[in-house]
Amino acid sequence: MKKQYFVAVVVSLVLAAFLVPTTAMAADQIIKSTGDQAYANYSSTVGCIDTSVWVSAYEQAWASPPPKGESTAISEVYMQFDSRNRCTPDEWRYGYVSAPLAPSDFVVTQGSATLNAIVTLPIYDQSGGVVTEDVLINLSWSATGPASRNVFTSKISSPHCKISSRASGTNYPASVTGSISDGTTDFASGLSGAGIGSFKSASTTIGCGL
Repeated sequence: MKKQYFVAVVVSLVLAAFLVPTTAMAADQIIKSTGDQAYANYSSTVGCIDTSVWVSAYEQAWASPPPKGESTAISEVYMQFDSRNRCTPDEWRYGYVSAPLAPSDFVVTQGSATLNAIVTLPIYDQSGGVVTEDVLINLSWSATGPASRNVFTSKISSPHCKISSRASGTNYPASVTGSISDGTTDFASGLSGAGIGSFKSASTTIGCGL
């Protein structure tokens, strides 16, 4: 399972590099992007309740060369929560949230990363009800193994628009310490996959002005 999560996040890192903001798209230009990401997946069972939690965070910056020299940057955290009752199969809870981060909330250095954030997680259940919980995420990653490297290329062509992109990504398996707490329960139990990654890309557009 760890390898599956490992490969999935490498792919997501590199695909994210192609998501140039629409405000940056214009005719005949080059957009360059760099970014970092860390993720952790947890699976645990208490009695009849199976719980899985996924947390990932990333930071990404885009820039175009002179003369325009435009740039933009974003940083976000994602959390997914799933709880199933094996003794009562119709009983379940599910939640998902994405939220912006301040630059100091998610910090990546060589071989390590830290995430400190509070997210408001809406949780739905089998009855159609929903509650919101404030979840405090404090996690630290440390690389534990050799890197996996991937390169992706993409070409899109139409009579009036051509887009050529190339991206490379590097991901390291990692250990994680810390907590994911709603004030009552720490969900950072049963680590089943974790990693730290980075990517860079360049995208050339010709005749694609909006």
